[in-house]
Amino acid sequence: MRIVVLAIGLWALSNASCSRTAPPAPSQAPPKAPPQIKVATIHGQVTRQTADGKKILLSAGDLLSAADIVRTEDGTATLEIGGVAAVEVATHTQVSIGELTDTLAKVHLSDGRIAAVVHGDEHNSLQIDSLGAVARANVGEFSMLSSGSQVSVAALHGQVTLSARGRSVRIGSGQLSLVARDQAPTPPEAIPASLYLKLGSTHPTTQKERRAVLHGSTAPGAVISINGVRLNADNTGEFTATIALKEGPNHLVVDSADTLGRTAHAAWPRITVDTRAPEARSKVRW
Repeated sequence: MRIVVLAIGLWALSNASCSRTAPPAPSQAPPKAPPQIKVATIHGQVTRQTADGKKILLSAGDLLSAADIVRTEDGTATLEIGGVAAVEVATHTQVSIGELTDTLAKVHLSDGRIAAVVHGDEHNSLQIDSLGAVARANVGEFSMLSSGSQVSVAALHGQVTLSARGRSVRIGSGQLSLVARDQAPTPPEAIPASLYLKLGSTHPTTQKERRAVLHGSTAPGAVISINGVRLNADNTGEFTATIALKEGPNHLVVDSADTLGRTAHAAWPRITVDTRAPEARSKVRW
């Protein structure tokens, strides 16, 4: 009797073990969709150029695609990069949309200034490049200014990594770094508390030459405009410009704009060009 009971018990145990099913595989979360870039606000006239070369006026609510080029003339635009950042495109600026993934959004700055508020996390970041310089941040607020020959990056909050020519620097809150074309970033320095503009001359002058070499100082990395001629201040804020003059009085206007979008304005002392030879006066005696 015991043998029969034992055999039945072993059969029941074997049958129960065979009837067990393998535990279900853990479900995998669907991959995240790439972030959308949406035009949040528009002021003035802003255009978009698509990959096929078509130009369209932008409106608030429009969605941008990779390879789109955004140009602001006298207008401005704010772009919302879903879940990653809000990017303000200043006047006279050209940007293009690069790679968009679920962890990275890339923007290329050709010329002008953009300011970004990055609200990503350790898994999401915004990257902005210009002239071979690359600025990247996961969280914080920073600005980039590019003039075609120099890039400057300023961090207001958080930390930005700026890379160029195989070297990287970390820009902390309240710091600024510059990248000249084909150069490595400069060591970060404190952002000036205000934008100053000092001119090298304070008195009107008269000269024969039809050109003038002007000197001045302003914030490091600022873009200078003198009667339409653009140039950059160096990493100490110094600048030198050679300006063509016309015959007669010349009134030169100097403007400075820094990485944070601050502006300063000044008038150069009048320069009068007089190329006429002095008249020869003599008395003839008979």
